[in-house]
Amino acid sequence: MTDMTEEKKIKGNFPNLRFPEFEGEWEEKKLIDIANVYDGTHQTPNYVDTGVRFLSVEDISNKGTKPKYITEEAFEKDFKIKPQKDDILMTRITAGVIGETSIVKTNKPLAYYVSLALIRQTEPISSEYLSTYINSTHFRYELHKRIIHVAFPKKINLKDLGECKVSYPKLIEQEKIATFLSLIKQRIETQNKIIEKYESLIKGISDLLLYSKSDSLISAHLGSLCSIKKGEQVNVIELTDTDSYYVMNGGILPSGYYPNYNTSADTISISEGGNSCGYVQYNSSKFWSGGHCYTLNKINKQIFNKYLYYYLKSQEKNIQALRVGSGLPNIQKKDLERLEIQFPNYEEQEKIVNILTLFPRKIEIEYSLLSVFQKQKEYLLQQMFI
Repeated sequence: MTDMTEEKKIKGNFPNLRFPEFEGEWEEKKLIDIANVYDGTHQTPNYVDTGVRFLSVEDISNKGTKPKYITEEAFEKDFKIKPQKDDILMTRITAGVIGETSIVKTNKPLAYYVSLALIRQTEPISSEYLSTYINSTHFRYELHKRIIHVAFPKKINLKDLGECKVSYPKLIEQEKIATFLSLIKQRIETQNKIIEKYESLIKGISDLLLYSKSDSLISAHLGSLCSIKKGEQVNVIELTDTDSYYVMNGGILPSGYYPNYNTSADTISISEGGNSCGYVQYNSSKFWSGGHCYTLNKINKQIFNKYLYYYLKSQEKNIQALRVGSGLPNIQKKDLERLEIQFPNYEEQEKIVNILTLFPRKIEIEYSLLSVFQKQKEYLLQQMFI
């Protein structure tokens, strides 16, 4: 990896991408020279139902955990340095990502754990700019050099964090950069919400079509509608990254690739073992079914292949509930064969499939758009900072 400090000496201390109205070189200082850095309480507190909000890594990483609180007495006793509006909280001890940030938006009492660093600027640096800079490629490089990677969880000491270098322009340029990148961030958040709403809508429509009440519905056990076959295991050393056919085993993604196939295209597979057992997949191309994979063959002419797939996919949680075993969970073939399937006449099935087939393409487009925004953000975080 090329040393970024050397690159700056060669081209000057300014970024590759810059708003045209700004010029001149940026300042570069250690974080400790532009901010004070603190950590939170080292003791796991006694939580209460209400009181002062207590933050840890999960709160900064947006893991959706239930809010935690401590008493006001504990807060006053254990926190000499209390968070203030515009302080930055950064994850520093975690099995996840070190360097995720959140800006404190209020002067209300707020407690935080030792796994977080509190950064309080002492120089004229915008909180929004500094928080965004910490997420840039350049600051991640500074962190990576100083993180104790052999520790579990990984961590960076406060002193080492303070040694990380920060480059910054004058305040007006900082604010313009931060505002621009916050719009990109908001667009990504909006795109995620769009995808969530589409997925919720699709599930609702799918349930409506697949589970509509009708006297003409036929009920049958899965085992009477098809032949359930367990695949054949191949040695992991025989798998490659480039062969013609993917190998499905107990996971959601292929285990690797193999020069031969043992299963035809347009086959439904269900993961037999492992943490993902019960995962239902429609395989539109030929593949190798491994030892922890069930395939559904010789589908009864009463039921349309794609209809059976959509029905099973909607029942995925119930299928996963069939798993047995505590070490390596698996689903028994006999239990899968007893799964009850309900379906209308063939003509109705075909209409339902024609509708449901439209949705995956729409979701695929929305995910592709999300990927474009995320790549754009990463590019800008690399090119607009030094």
